[in-house]
Amino acid sequence: MGEKNKAEPASNIQNRLRSLRLANGLTQAELAAKAGITRQAVYAIEANQYLPTTAVALRLADALDRRVEDLFSLVAIGGRSVIDWWSGPWLSWAILSVMPSRRTG
Repeated sequence: MGEKNKAEPASNIQNRLRSLRLANGLTQAELAAKAGITRQAVYAIEANQYLPTTAVALRLADALDRRVEDLFSLVAIGGRSVIDWWSGPWLSWAILSVMPSRRTG
């Protein structure tokens, strides 16, 4: 059997969801309603028990009027931040390099 690709463990992702939610004066239930997810999902993400999909991360960022990179970043062993996943010109490059060309006919 072939080895399956594994997602990044939630323990390697620093998330600032709780602090940003509180800074916006929102309860978990209010944020969940704005993002279209359950309160339990918000709790699990804040507790690093669940790593959200890209779509959920984008909806959370939108609900908080933030960028995804404001909510989540990759950390190295030892807790030092080594890269903000989605930030800077690399995001634009990454998006453009995987987007199909749109041609009008």
